[in-house]
Amino acid sequence: MAQLLLLLLLLWADFTVGDVHKRIIGGQPCHPDERKYHVLLRGDNRTHMNFCGGSLISNQWILTASHCWPPGWTMRANLTVHPGPGLDVPLQNDPQHRIPFIDNQGQHDIMLLRLTTPVNNPHTIPVPACNDANANLTLFLCFSLGIALQPVRDLQCANVSVVHCVHFGDLRADGQILFQNQHYFCGRAPGVDTCGGDSGGGVVYRGQIYGVISGSGCRAHAHPIRFMNVCNSTYREWIRDTAHV
Repeated sequence: MAQLLLLLLLLWADFTVGDVHKRIIGGQPCHPDERKYHVLLRGDNRTHMNFCGGSLISNQWILTASHCWPPGWTMRANLTVHPGPGLDVPLQNDPQHRIPFIDNQGQHDIMLLRLTTPVNNPHTIPVPACNDANANLTLFLCFSLGIALQPVRDLQCANVSVVHCVHFGDLRADGQILFQNQHYFCGRAPGVDTCGGDSGGGVVYRGQIYGVISGSGCRAHAHPIRFMNVCNSTYREWIRDTAHV
């Protein structure tokens, strides 16, 4: 699955300031006191920029989607971006600071990023003990978009319910199905979808993070939204052992 990052890179397409509100599908502005753990990730390869979300799960660790950091790009994190003003920090691209989940099947679309310096008095989101069954949850997801070097000031939130995942049909160049060996669940609500820049954001239930937005593709009603499943025992143990949360 080495090609996963390239095949999932849908976030770097050019867009203008006027497009930023159009890419949020079915969301509403989050309350200023909500989602303070949300992180804006901004990538740069000298010719393009991309944007992703993330969640601060401790004073030094961000949980996001691995396709948010393409090979060869530089990345910065804007902490406390909602409600702002944000704290902009560079991220280090080395195995101690950029840690995607990888097993014998390849790289999965979930990643931990370690801040070089811990944040003082951070707003964080806890990882659950995962005693609830995801099929019985009604989840709250948040997602956002930024533009250029400006902090996001219109973080969008939406409610979705967990639904059965349909076959997404995402294929690698060799014809194998992406995500078939990864652990995810799906959500859906009428008129709600994620789009470019939303990946990596947290899926939250009762103040805890249960999933990471992986994508569906700006096609509200066509497919459920795919979330990497934080409560899968493999991911949960990896997060615990790596970030000690």
